Amino acid sequence: VAKVNENVTGMVSDQLRYTDYADKDSAIQNTVTVGGAYRPKAGGSYNALYSYKWKKDTAADENTHVLSTHQHYRVNEKTDVSGRLGAKHGSLKEGDISVKSNSCMAAGHLQKDVTDKLGVDVHAGVMSTGDSNRRYIAGAGVHYNVMKNVRVGAGYNVSGVKDDDLDPNGTYQQGAYVGLQMKVDEDMFKWLE
Repeated sequence: VAKVNENVTGMVSDQLRYTDYADKDSAIQNTVTVGGAYRPKAGGSYNALYSYKWKKDTAADENTHVLSTHQHYRVNEKTDVSGRLGAKHGSLKEGDISVKSNSCMAAGHLQKDVTDKLGVDVHAGVMSTGDSNRRYIAGAGVHYNVMKNVRVGAGYNVSGVKDDDLDPNGTYQQGAYVGLQMKVDEDMFKWLE
């Protein structure tokens, strides 16, 4: 991770795993991630995250590319609007059969603080696959600010999707959810000085 300038941070990560099996061929799983974040040092109402991920698994003969972005805009002190956009291309081989797939997801959030401690969130979106199959996302939740930069919340997605690449945290799965959010920045580590 390195700062490109005072507003932009870049990141490169590589996770490599080699597994040696006694009864079958060994396997290599490799995940390369390249990302960037735009967060104005002086604050500001807009910030964004960008990411490209490539996953290769020799055991399953699987190859996946994921491109995604998260955009956030602070309308005023009590209202935030954010959105996610992601696209995935995957290929899988099993013997002589080769399967390729494409999918994309778009979702938007509106978050409103009711009081200094309590807020609400509504979100909606759509996920589409290459065969024109569409699944919709719709849900709402509440959150409570426990202390500065720490929030707990709960909600329910009336309809949702499951995709480990485009939604790795399961944010948009159908059903109830609970969550903990914590903002980590340099102020949190001042006690180390």
